Amino acid sequence: MLADAMLISTVAVTDLGRARRFFGEQLGLLSRDVPFDEYEQPKTTNFIAQIGPARGAWFKDPDGNVLGLRAGPIPGAG
Repeated sequence: MLADAMLISTVAVTDLGRARRFFGEQLGLLSRDVPFDEYEQPKTTNFIAQIGPARGAWFKDPDGNVLGLRAGPIPGAG
């Protein structure tokens, strides 16, 4: 059902200007010194977790929201 849908997430922020700077200027295309987090579960090595055929990494925005990035095949596809 969700495989054919576009999902959009919403992040609550306390300061719109600070959030705009973080997501627009600092985050950019993830090449601007965004500090990623290490975790024990799922285990990260150099900030990246191998989750089946996909890889994931997590970081926090200025309000402490944990955001994740995932690279890999679309779940349930093919």
